[in-house]
Amino acid sequence: MTAAPATEIPAQYLLSNQAPEPRTLVDILYDTAARYPDAAAIDEALAGYAEAERFAGVTQDPQGLVKAAYGTALSLLALGRPAEALPQAQRTLALLAGHPDPAQLGSARVLLAQVLLALDRPGEAMAQLAPMAQAVRASGKLALLADWLRTSADTRARLGHWHEAWLALSEWRDTDRRLQAGQHSKASAMLRLQFNRERDDREMQHLRSLNAQSERLRNAQSVALALGALLLVLLGALAVHRLRREREANRLAAIDELTGLPNRRALLAHARAAVQSAQRQGSPLALLMVDVDHFKRINDQHGHARGDEVLRLLARQMAGVLRQCDRVGRLG
Repeated sequence: MTAAPATEIPAQYLLSNQAPEPRTLVDILYDTAARYPDAAAIDEALAGYAEAERFAGVTQDPQGLVKAAYGTALSLLALGRPAEALPQAQRTLALLAGHPDPAQLGSARVLLAQVLLALDRPGEAMAQLAPMAQAVRASGKLALLADWLRTSADTRARLGHWHEAWLALSEWRDTDRRLQAGQHSKASAMLRLQFNRERDDREMQHLRSLNAQSERLRNAQSVALALGALLLVLLGALAVHRLRREREANRLAAIDELTGLPNRRALLAHARAAVQSAQRQGSPLALLMVDVDHFKRINDQHGHARGDEVLRLLARQMAGVLRQCDRVGRLG
């Protein structure tokens, strides 16, 4: 990308005779630089971050300076140049001094710790990570918590604190699973269905085009038969593909994201079927509702993350003792 002078607005904005708001321009430059994810384009990303920093300095935009310094440090670290990344990471943290957002401050500290660890300075890295433990857990940001846990595990292992490193790595794996589970929530399933419907429309338009071609070639009987057979195969494959997607969406809608057990909707549907079956056959039916004693106290004293662990442990224990004919689910 070609960098514009620090005191000028880029040509694409001059052509419109309407310069954008200063903060919007810095955000555009930062977002453009952040779109270079692979190592081959990181140099271009660095140039974009430098451009964003120049405009942020001209417009006196502190948040823009933070973004530019953070992106530069991240790119240099990805290039294996931690010594150059260190002043940028330190500058990011200095610019965030007194910032009200603990999540943004936590991300900057985690990045600085990663740079220090790459420089083989695990003691200093741990000095950045340890004081922010409570704030990271209280932020409710699973992505930040996962980054902090993984960096803490690597740092403790480098220091030879193997037990603490194992605990941090175990919690990171659990947090990462929760992040993955969030991606398969009912809302994301509906978004995927919407995307697939649009793709189905394009596929149907393509099939209609094939059908029109077969009509134009109706005098060539062999060609028409071949196109008709192809059309039937494509329609059958499309129907099977759509059926599989609908089944997957229904499965995701019936699973509790936290425990992996059937959710309220699925559990009540099974209960109704079991009651009807017992009534028809005159067979006994048992229903057991389990409530965790003092669960609110667990959340209040140890945090919701520990409370979630208790629920998952209880779900695994109950599922492990069921008979083949039994069912367990979560109503809450």
